[in-house]
Amino acid sequence: MNQHDVDGSPLKLYQTAYTLHYKEHKIAEACEIYEQIIRQFPDSDVSAYASIQLQKIHADEITRRMARRWVPALPLVILLAANVLLVAVLATLLAVNAHRVEAQKQKTGELIRALGKMYSGRDDDALDILRHVKIGYRNDITPFALSSEIYRKNDDYMRARKEFETYRRLYPKDPLPELEIAEINQEEDEHIKGALEAKSGSAPIPEDVVKEEDRKAAVRAGTGSSSTAARPAKKRPKLLVPVDSIHYF
Repeated sequence: MNQHDVDGSPLKLYQTAYTLHYKEHKIAEACEIYEQIIRQFPDSDVSAYASIQLQKIHADEITRRMARRWVPALPLVILLAANVLLVAVLATLLAVNAHRVEAQKQKTGELIRALGKMYSGRDDDALDILRHVKIGYRNDITPFALSSEIYRKNDDYMRARKEFETYRRLYPKDPLPELEIAEINQEEDEHIKGALEAKSGSAPIPEDVVKEEDRKAAVRAGTGSSSTAARPAKKRPKLLVPVDSIHYF
C-alpha cells in the first residue's frame, strides 16, 4: 500500500483500484484503495465513485453469502416438495379408488334388486331398476343383458335385440353384443317357425281316424264294397223285335 501512498493523485488511485477490481479480480486490494480515496479525498468526485464501487462489492458479497447458505438447503427443499407432491397424488388415488369401490358396491346392489324382481315375476319393476343402472354405469353390459333376457322371456325379440344394439352404439369395439344379437335372431326364427307349424295344424292325425276318413271317402266315391252291394243290378233293355229275326247286311 506504500506505493499508493506515494502517488497522491485520487484519479490514479481510482484507476488502479478499478483495474484490480474488474480486470485482475483482486477485490480485497481494490477495497483498500477505494477506502483510501474516501479517507484522503472525501470532498472529491472520485471519492463518490469509490464509495459506489465499495457498495457494489459489499452487495455482491452479501449475494454470494446468501447463495452459499441456500445451496446446501436446495436439495432438501426439492425433496420436501417432491414428498408433498407424492402425498397429494396418493391422496387423490385413494379418493378415486374409494369412490370407485363405493360406486361398484351401489351398482352391485341395484343389479341384485333387479334380479330379485325378475325371479318374483315383477318384470316392469326390474326394467325400471335396470334403466337407472344403465344411465349411471354405461360401461357395463350387465344391465343391458338382463333387460334383454326379460324381453326374450316374453318373446319380445325386437326389444331384446335393441338392448344390445344400444350398447353396441356406445361401445362398438366390444364383440359381445354382436354374438348376442345373432343368438337372438336364431331364437326368434325358431319361435316363428314353431308358431307357424302350430297354426297350420301339422300335428300327425291318429291312424284310426285316417282309416275311418278313407272309408267314408271311398263310400262317397262309390268305390267301396258297401256301395256295390247296395246298388241294384241293371236290367237289360227289352227289345221289340226278337234277336233271332234281325238280319245284318
